[in-house]
Amino acid sequence: MGTYPDDRYKTWPRKMSRKQFESGDYLASLSPRQELAHFLGARGHCQLEHRQWRDAEFTYFQAHDLWPTSKVFKNFLRDYLVIRDKQGFKPPTEGG
Repeated sequence: MGTYPDDRYKTWPRKMSRKQFESGDYLASLSPRQELAHFLGARGHCQLEHRQWRDAEFTYFQAHDLWPTSKVFKNFLRDYLVIRDKQGFKPPTEGG
């Protein structure tokens, strides 16, 4: 499998800021929990696109729980909550 060195991805597809690079969220090997968090983040995006509000909320919270220090997943969750509130969707309650 051919791969490029990490330096290539500091400028492609767009230039990374020093802050992004130093955050540790980019160009780093992922633990299994972090890989699952990335998968769940993508799944949450699909659920949101299909207006599956409850599923998206649950999925974004799961991703955040798996990687609580990642700003990426905090932002996904924050953005989702803004959309939810604009749509007037009521969050799920315990038991249903």
